[in-house]
Amino acid sequence: MDLRRGMRDKLDKYIDVNSPLEAQMNIAGSAVYDFCCFGVDANDTLSDDRYMVFYNQTSSPSGEITYTSAQNSAVFKIDLSRIPTSIQKLVFTVSIDGSGVMGEIGSHTLKIRQNGTEALSLSLAGGDFQQEKAIITAEIYKKEVWRINAVARGFNGGLEDLLNNYGGEAENDAPTPAPSQNPTPAPAPTPMRNTASPAPTLNRQPVSAIIRQKAPALAKSANVLEHSVQQCGLGNASAKVAVVMDMTQTMLWDYEDGTISKAISKFMPVIAQLDGNCKADFWLYGDIPREMPALTLDNYANAIPRDWTRLMQELGGGNDELKVMNAVAQKYSGIRTPVYVIFVTVGSIQGGNAVADFIRQQSNKPIYWQFIGLNGMRYGDIEHPELIQGRMTDNAGFFEADDFDDANDGKLYNMMFAKFPKWLNEARQKGLI
Repeated sequence: MDLRRGMRDKLDKYIDVNSPLEAQMNIAGSAVYDFCCFGVDANDTLSDDRYMVFYNQTSSPSGEITYTSAQNSAVFKIDLSRIPTSIQKLVFTVSIDGSGVMGEIGSHTLKIRQNGTEALSLSLAGGDFQQEKAIITAEIYKKEVWRINAVARGFNGGLEDLLNNYGGEAENDAPTPAPSQNPTPAPAPTPMRNTASPAPTLNRQPVSAIIRQKAPALAKSANVLEHSVQQCGLGNASAKVAVVMDMTQTMLWDYEDGTISKAISKFMPVIAQLDGNCKADFWLYGDIPREMPALTLDNYANAIPRDWTRLMQELGGGNDELKVMNAVAQKYSGIRTPVYVIFVTVGSIQGGNAVADFIRQQSNKPIYWQFIGLNGMRYGDIEHPELIQGRMTDNAGFFEADDFDDANDGKLYNMMFAKFPKWLNEARQKGLI
């Protein structure tokens, strides 16, 4: 299987995860390159230095991971069945020792082999990078089962900044620089007229009946949703719905394999449940945001345009969350109808403390932000919005999803409504809605 940048999949589709495997990393270039595989815990933290395996420490404590090297290449032998439960992810990295940047390399490959047979291969080139001096090639991580993530992203500051990202020691406490795709800071919001759709009228028909009539392919999900609505105590609450989708280059595979289209399909019963018009405003974003045609039960299957690769290029390939968050907030400025925002991101959140400041400033508005991480990294302050102090309401929630292909609908909907009903009551008590 040829992996592509941003692709994620279950590892047991390609190898026996209970038998040893080999991960061979090669790079062609004029610099000196160092390879490393290190283990991190459930908090994505390098909490045990014994599981940092590289040229200066060639084995983990019990030999679950070993390292051998040759010129500009390394082989890691790994027995996943022996990895302790304290280690939930293995991170494969390469960094430059001395001058040079990754944008100058000729090629870089990662090959996963088992019993002498190549099962997975990731091929990259200098054109995939810019000024990075260290990159995360891939991750093998455990989330119910072992999975692989072809990350292929890096850090301009080198290995030190990469390790800082996982809580490793650094020489100073400066914030971790952003990865190489570094869009400009979001501009201050400018006044905009309210273009939001009118307040939804509540559907008195059960959502399952509406779906059966208008989008029968979603009937199974709609039935599951009704059970989740009863469990979470949402009742007959209504809200305007907005859907925001990350469209950065690291999401390339998710658009290509249909993951994003599947996610929209999963969200449509939620939209129909909350909005009497069965309609949601819709944004895609990269370096810049773009509002797309609203999602409806008639067009959801074709919501992602066929020429989405061109659109991805037009949006810039990077990610600026603050710009799209400001666009959403401006659209609903001045309304008193509750708004439920479904915000899907792969991570590497830009803006630092400005994102937390934005969520804090928005806590006196009738907008609830439900962030969903699509198995990425570096979610920043949106990962723990409950820690953002000084908010009038608890206006944000976060959970991480592996994908939407074999996602459990009941679990998904329960997480989507874990905090929203409580926020509705809080916003109502404080006169926001």
